[in-house]
Amino acid sequence: MENKNQIVAIAIEISLKIGLIFLVFYITFLIAKPFLSIILWGIILAVAFSPIIDKLESKVGGRKKLIIFFAIFISAMLITPTWMLSDHILESSNKIVSA
Repeated sequence: MENKNQIVAIAIEISLKIGLIFLVFYITFLIAKPFLSIILWGIILAVAFSPIIDKLESKVGGRKKLIIFFAIFISAMLITPTWMLSDHILESSNKIVSA
């Protein structure tokens, strides 16, 4: 009988620990949820620019500062028109809604 009680106690302890682990993962997910789209875009841009940066690195002799500047410049060239277009779309939709 004592052996059964010990097994039940261990099972309850394991269940509580697994439940707490899932709770921690869930709370962590809720905290990270607003940043997931930013992280996803960072991964997409890193994968997209990787071949370009590798070619640049071989052409400029491994000068990292120049490559980083070029990557930031290309990112700005991609982000700026997108931001301007989305701003224009939001303004137009606000005018349509208010009319």
